[in-house]
Amino acid sequence: MTAFDDGLSNAPSPNGQIRSLESGWNVNRTRAAAYRSRPAGTLETIRVVPNPLNVNASNFPGEPNKIVFMDIPAYCTIKIYTEGGDLVKTIEHGSGSGDEIWGGNILDLQTVSDSGQLLVSGIYLAHITDNESRDTAITKFVIIR
Repeated sequence: MTAFDDGLSNAPSPNGQIRSLESGWNVNRTRAAAYRSRPAGTLETIRVVPNPLNVNASNFPGEPNKIVFMDIPAYCTIKIYTEGGDLVKTIEHGSGSGDEIWGGNILDLQTVSDSGQLLVSGIYLAHITDNESRDTAITKFVIIR
């Protein structure tokens, strides 16, 4: 899809013509789809998407390591543990929305631990604490590399 402007605010070409501009498929394209935030959820409605996370699948094109915690409380703490009980990541969710993206944004391109190590294939536990009620929930997810 391309878009055109009317050309009125464009500089004239060397021969003096004022032309409209067409958006290009390469210069101003966006690879990542826009994501709409969800309303806050409860501890009973939490989902981890995709589950399992298979980095070779095309769940989120261009973001193979992206995990989304959906329908979570507006203000909560997510602690990720290995199957053996080792804490690998702590995420403070304070945006007021019902979702938290891990591993897909510009600052955190990988699903990495707090010590900067890439999470290996395995079963992980997400321990989620509602920061207002202090209630907790545990959910499992799988990473396949």
